[in-house]
Amino acid sequence: SNAVAQGLALRGGQATDGGGLYLGDGAKAWDCAVYSNRASAQGGGVYLGAGSEIGDSTVTRNAADGRGGGVYASSGAFIRDCTVSENRAASHGGGGYLQPGATATNGTWSANNAAGDGGGLYAESACRVGAVSVTDNVSSNRGGGIFLAGVCDLGGCVLAGNRAASSGGGFFAGGASTARFCRISGNTAQNA
Repeated sequence: SNAVAQGLALRGGQATDGGGLYLGDGAKAWDCAVYSNRASAQGGGVYLGAGSEIGDSTVTRNAADGRGGGVYASSGAFIRDCTVSENRAASHGGGGYLQPGATATNGTWSANNAAGDGGGLYAESACRVGAVSVTDNVSSNRGGGIFLAGVCDLGGCVLAGNRAASSGGGFFAGGASTARFCRISGNTAQNA
């Protein structure tokens, strides 16, 4: 798809996937505000199809009854320079859920909440998370800031003030992931 969305304000939407914005494979969105939307499955605010991209956008106060309260990113999707805050997921990934090969770079993920793993972000195998600030997120299980489910690359990130009810206040690595040049402070886990 060559579809491009720019400068949209999307509020109060409801859908199965992508309560506020659904981007099909290869589509792009820039400079958007996506807030107070709900999905009964994935991507309370935004659903990204394979290879699609969202950038320079704000995704806040959205909710998903499944995964990815703010953003659900399919394989190969990109999330760049976004502020993702105060979103909720009834499953994993309060702020966002990354399928294998998805990327999140240069943004802020704060005050998100997951009933499952990954208060800020949940990343499957072969994901890249770089130069993001992940702060004050909460997980009711593991990975208050970030949950890495497989082999992922985490670099140049700030992880601070996140909380997990089980383990991994800042981040939880379930596979052989790599974390480089990250600043990790003030995170808490009940079963640390």
